Amino acid sequence: MSAVCRSSGVAHATPHSLRRAFSDEAHALGVRDKDLQGALGHATLAMTMDRYVGDKPGTDRAFAAIMDGSLRDLDDLMADGLADVNASDEVPALDPGSL
Repeated sequence: MSAVCRSSGVAHATPHSLRRAFSDEAHALGVRDKDLQGALGHATLAMTMDRYVGDKPGTDRAFAAIMDGSLRDLDDLMADGLADVNASDEVPALDPGSL
C-alpha cells in the first residue's frame, strides 16, 4: 500500500481511509444512500450512515440556510395574506394552486 501511495502522490492511505474518501465523495456528489450502501457492501443502511457518512463540516450552515429559506417563504405567504389568521379564529382556505 505504501508503494502505491508514493507512486500516486498520496502521503499515506489505508484501505479504510480510501473507502471513507470514496463514500464521502460519493455522498457529497448526491449518490443515494441506499446505492452507497450497496457499493460498500453493507447489510444495513445504518452501518453505512453511522460509519462512513457521519457529520460533515458545513452541514449546520446548510440546514440553517434551508430553514431560513422556508421561513422567508412563510413570511411571504403571511405578507400576501394567505396565512393571516389574526382577524378571526378561522383558518382561511388556501387554494393549493396559489402556492
